[in-house]
Amino acid sequence: MLMVEQDILYKIKIIKTPEGPAPEEVRIKWLGVELLAIRTPEEVEERDFTTMQELGNRGGYMVNVNIALAKLWEVDCKAAAWFLIHVPEDMPFFTFGADEVELILDAEIKKEDL
Repeated sequence: MLMVEQDILYKIKIIKTPEGPAPEEVRIKWLGVELLAIRTPEEVEERDFTTMQELGNRGGYMVNVNIALAKLWEVDCKAAAWFLIHVPEDMPFFTFGADEVELILDAEIKKEDL
């Protein structure tokens, strides 16, 4: 399992339909969702979770799968259910490309402040 340790969390808002293996009508439900995230480390290879094909690293942000799905459930339970069915149980993070998110101003949070 991938373990990532970073000191800074960012609050992001999804502003563009994310890339990924989910149908577009599911992915579009992420628009407007706000999440705490960390920068995707350079050494992390993004993968298509349905095929496990490596997709590279888009230099974006990583979010906890469980927290992200809880937020998506509040927006659209059918979209969240699609991910619950298709995402591997041991997958810890979703990734969003830098062009798919907006950083919310004054939202940088240091772990020691939590």
